[in-house]
Amino acid sequence: MWTSKRLDVSWTDLIYGLTACFVPGRRAAKARVVEECWSAGGDGLVALSVRSGFDLLLSAAEFPVGSEVIFSALTIADMPRIVEHHGLVAIPIDIDRETTQPRVDALHAAVTSNTRAIVVTHLYGGRLDVEPIVAFARTRGLMVIEDCAQAFAGPGYTGHPDSDVAMFSFGPIKTATAFGGGLLRVRDANLLARMRQRQQEYAVQPTGAYAARLLKYAVLHAVSGQVMYGTVLALLRAVGVDHDRLVHRLTRGFSGPEFFARIRRRPCVALLRMLHRRLREDHARLARRIVDGDALQRRLGATVTCPGGSLTPHHYWVFPILAPEPKRLIRALREAGFDATEGRSFDVVQNPLGSGAYDTTQAKDILSHAVYLPFYPEMSRRGWERMAQVLSDDIVRDVSPADFRDPVRSRGASSRG
Repeated sequence: MWTSKRLDVSWTDLIYGLTACFVPGRRAAKARVVEECWSAGGDGLVALSVRSGFDLLLSAAEFPVGSEVIFSALTIADMPRIVEHHGLVAIPIDIDRETTQPRVDALHAAVTSNTRAIVVTHLYGGRLDVEPIVAFARTRGLMVIEDCAQAFAGPGYTGHPDSDVAMFSFGPIKTATAFGGGLLRVRDANLLARMRQRQQEYAVQPTGAYAARLLKYAVLHAVSGQVMYGTVLALLRAVGVDHDRLVHRLTRGFSGPEFFARIRRRPCVALLRMLHRRLREDHARLARRIVDGDALQRRLGATVTCPGGSLTPHHYWVFPILAPEPKRLIRALREAGFDATEGRSFDVVQNPLGSGAYDTTQAKDILSHAVYLPFYPEMSRRGWERMAQVLSDDIVRDVSPADFRDPVRSRGASSRG
């Protein structure tokens, strides 16, 4: 059985990280080294996670209570949660179902005198064209924040040069994982200084907690091989355990009730060392994933809709397709030895209480119809070609774009001005 996702890490990386937990060092000095490695312009900031950095950003920005922050409608649920915690209002704008590009017409309609920022989410490993959004934001004096948590593609890319903030994640299931850590690029030097000052008030992440995290993921990495994973999966099924739900719970970055207390910490020295190591690697696995992803897209053809698949560059952090009957498709793939999943990390930003002005039809279509295929460099070409054949033989008639309800585009523009 091919697992739904493999950790982007080697055993050498894991051993390095565990060893780093026992070597003392100067945290502040190592943080500066990581930030300079990330962005030589002096505009980088390392945080415990993207969630931590986003929370820190909103705290330092000091938007008035009740201000609105516009979001790409499909995102990680914790992001609008953080906005609401700061007394702000999250406003969704729909995205195109095929390209995942935020709809500019919906953006124009959503902006009001209370709007302060726009959060653009790059999904699935593709890179959006944010130029139209940046240009529009400049005419309205709005902050543009790029959520690039899924878009790391190696050193050199730190977001659009004219966006105000860009945020990258190195969490457990991300590309070049350090099992934690977020890197931000902040254009406004004064805002960055306030963020640094506030972060200094945080306690440092316990090194022991980071070591325990590395050990947990070492175990998950050990059982993710094709044969071992199939065995573990059979055992879980035999005792009635939903493995998809279990994996999601084990790989959640910040679960539990003390969410804000947990994200408001500084990364420990061991995590900083791991981040520095991953930034300096040659990322050969990433290069192979791009080549194989492009080939799989060509193999599937135009009859299978891959959200964001047309974006360039694209490094295929995950490989989603749309299916009218996701559960039936997942069963067929699993019977053929491919542990596809519907995914549990994404959510559609909810309309503000009592408001029906913001249409999110296409984002909801993606959320309800997406199936995430197993896809990573360890998967042989023969393996993913056989998976593509399963799709062609058994699924293509079900995933034709014509089978979907046409998105209602006209409702994306509201009467708000």
